Amino acid sequence: MPGTPEQNVYYVFRRQDSGAPLTEVGSVDAKNAKLARMYARENYARRKKTTNLVVVCEEDMNEIGEGAAYGGSLDKSYREDAGYDVEGFPA
Repeated sequence: MPGTPEQNVYYVFRRQDSGAPLTEVGSVDAKNAKLARMYARENYARRKKTTNLVVVCEEDMNEIGEGAAYGGSLDKSYREDAGYDVEGFPA
């Protein structure tokens, strides 16, 4: 709509305790980072114990390969004893 200020999506991450991992808790729509921090504090830090909030603009997030396969099984054949054919011992 004309005249409507542009809104940006900011993702909000919360750390419950010192040393705990960051967990995504939601998002806020805001005109700028300062407002996003204020909205995040009001919406995501009031009800639960929170030691840290991190707010990241959607534009600043980079995806690493959509649909790429990560992880999975590693070749651990080196752990099997079949490679050690010692005479007198079953393989």
